Amino acid sequence: MKAHGIEIVVTSPGQPIRRLSFDVGVVLHLGRAMDNDVVLCDIGVSRRHARLLVEADGVFLEDMGSGNGTYFRGERIRRLTVNNGDEVLVEPFTLRFVLVPSQPSSGDGLTGSLEDVDDEDTVEVMVQPQSSEAKTAAQIAQDSQPRARLVTLVGHRLAPGYPVRPDGLSIGRSDSQDIILFDPSASRSHARLSHVGPDIWLQDDGSGNGTFVNGSRVREQCLRHGDRIRVGSTEFRFEFLDGFGREPPTLPQAKVRVKRLAYRAPDTAPVPTGRQSRPRGPRMVAMAAVGGFAIVLMLITGGLLALYVLDPILEVPAGGVKVSEPSLTAPARQHLVRGRALFEQARYLDAASQYYAVLSLAPGHPEATRMGALSTEYLTLGYLKKGLVLRSLSESEKLKFRRKSLRLAKRALAGSGKRAEAEAALMDTLVIWPKDPAVMALLASLRS
Repeated sequence: MKAHGIEIVVTSPGQPIRRLSFDVGVVLHLGRAMDNDVVLCDIGVSRRHARLLVEADGVFLEDMGSGNGTYFRGERIRRLTVNNGDEVLVEPFTLRFVLVPSQPSSGDGLTGSLEDVDDEDTVEVMVQPQSSEAKTAAQIAQDSQPRARLVTLVGHRLAPGYPVRPDGLSIGRSDSQDIILFDPSASRSHARLSHVGPDIWLQDDGSGNGTFVNGSRVREQCLRHGDRIRVGSTEFRFEFLDGFGREPPTLPQAKVRVKRLAYRAPDTAPVPTGRQSRPRGPRMVAMAAVGGFAIVLMLITGGLLALYVLDPILEVPAGGVKVSEPSLTAPARQHLVRGRALFEQARYLDAASQYYAVLSLAPGHPEATRMGALSTEYLTLGYLKKGLVLRSLSESEKLKFRRKSLRLAKRALAGSGKRAEAEAALMDTLVIWPKDPAVMALLASLRS
């Protein structure tokens, strides 16, 4: 059935009926995300659940790999030719489609509201062809730009290739982007390609998972023929079509920046060649890592030295923990015994609390003072080591760790998990993302 438009009637238990009308020639996205054309707010609906193609020769519904599926007459579908009155279930929503048929036109293609005119009512207008020399400055600039394209290597529901337009090319999950990615690991506005003189630059738009060129994460990079670009889990190959920029893929970033600055300000003095800038990113990361491990090594050395100094005090007979401190009261001796036992079990936080309880009852006690400081030092070393391990994880491992922490917290809040374990996992997640709003909200709920 040929359609002139479509009306979608959305019903759900306990919610008012919604009626949405659209014209022919559009592609509608349905899902939980707020940037969809038809928003279905429910946890059982995927962010990008399905899409509807409203064309002149028919209407087609395609499931976009949703988790819970799209159903028609009790059967899960991948693609459906929609007819007038069809009802589709996207749990818990029911979508009924009402097709508006196109109006038949007269045989000559004219409507009755037009008046006939005689030949005398027409006027000949002389149109002179535009010469090639009369091009505007914008056209000249456009002609001087290199022609390039992105070839899709890995991606879901993407075209084989995308030409880079004169005004650039935007990439992201939002429908407003030139290349729309159906990729949950991509940001809504992830990256863009722009013409800069004779070059084409790739710029990251502050994405969460980053943009990579030939395996290296970049914020902006001048592209070369053959560069491989990864956005989330989608991968492209960059190609020039007319011989521009056919150099080895991805020159070192510092040298490319010098060329870009020279293009932007051609009247400035040339860059000195005596001290050429070098790529600082990997070097700075390496220096920071070496410095961090040096600090850890110093703390471990200090802890071992403290153990040697305190060895006579910490020596315990084989028969068990024995305390011979006649000046201590009975409660203080009990705290001291518990502190030694907890320290031997590597429970340094609990041990430190016992030693400081001794100091509250017997201020200045030498063993409690030293062992409290040593327990605190060991505790700090443990947190520092955990932080280094967590920050050295790959991006995929960090995301997996975050998902696991959120899952533990939700189970604990539902009463099917341990709150202490969930709280510890959320605290570890904050080491990676210190201001994650979802993690902070769940942590506040656990502590309330």
